Amino acid sequence: MLELGGSPRWAHAVTESIASLANKTMRKFLELSRAPFFTAIITPTLLAAALAYRDTGNMNWTRFALVMAALVAAHAAANLFNDYFDYRLGADTREVKRTPFSGGSPHLVEGKEKESTFLALALVSLAVCAGCGLAVMILLGGSFPPALGIGAAGVLLGIFYTAPPLKLAYRGLGEAAIFLAFGILPVLGVYYVLTESFTLNVFLASLPPALLITDIILMNEFPDLATDSEAGKRTLAVRIGSLNARYIFHLDRLFAASCAMGSLAVGDGLGGLLGSGLGKRRYRVPWAKEKSYLGSLMVAVGSLAAILIMACWFRFAADIPLAFRWAHFVTSAALASLAEALSPRASDNFFLPAAVFAYLSLV
Repeated sequence: MLELGGSPRWAHAVTESIASLANKTMRKFLELSRAPFFTAIITPTLLAAALAYRDTGNMNWTRFALVMAALVAAHAAANLFNDYFDYRLGADTREVKRTPFSGGSPHLVEGKEKESTFLALALVSLAVCAGCGLAVMILLGGSFPPALGIGAAGVLLGIFYTAPPLKLAYRGLGEAAIFLAFGILPVLGVYYVLTESFTLNVFLASLPPALLITDIILMNEFPDLATDSEAGKRTLAVRIGSLNARYIFHLDRLFAASCAMGSLAVGDGLGGLLGSGLGKRRYRVPWAKEKSYLGSLMVAVGSLAAILIMACWFRFAADIPLAFRWAHFVTSAALASLAEALSPRASDNFFLPAAVFAYLSLV
């Protein structure tokens, strides 16, 4: 029997069943792969893309979309492999009291999902990453080797963070692996895919996100200290103790690092975009590149906006009077603009976030 529209009832039912199954599978994938944490790879990717656009004046959207998809898929695979091997190696157990800062997911230890599900989703994610990566290599043509090397290194670091035989996190190399795989390598790799070049400035720009993600990993190590120690997972917190690890955490200063990276991405990006195109009145100091007054103003405005967003997110300085909070944030933004204007050639991507980080760390 046909419906009014001419479509068989069974075809409509099959279509609905497929759509429902696809929706459930995607929801499960996003939950098990810890999708909210994909921002750890999306952020350095966007930073590299902003730098590439600033330096070249154009954006290859096809390459950008493919490399973004490849990196997100690689991050999903790394998360799934991490949970799978941590469970098998005994680092994730029922006994640990989970907090919002605990690493991993509770699905395996609580018996909600099978190990095979995690492994299958990890392999599918890895296949998607490989497919997108292959497409990027084809588009790069003869210029593909550096991108292939960086991409392969990042994927291997993500997988062997907990996977045998390397088990980097179990050998005291986990923080270094994260520093590279979610900071330096994605920024350099994405920039190369979009420009087919490397610069010292881009390397310096990769340091703030690398420090930030390492700080987040360190924060996740505190709740898992006991079980990680029993399982032989030699994280930094296990190796030096929670007290000393706290000192390193406060030295890194998560809020300060976030503001530094935000000032670089938003402030420097906005200054370069508007200053180069609309800034008519220009100035320069002998050791630095020529700047525009509009560009320097936009660096300060963009940096202030990024700092305010981070302050709301972290609820920073909530106990400080409003006037003093604004004074700190405006001073930070002014220092960002000053550092960008006075930095020697090809070094503003280092000195801008360094000035913001140093000031907010001290106050």
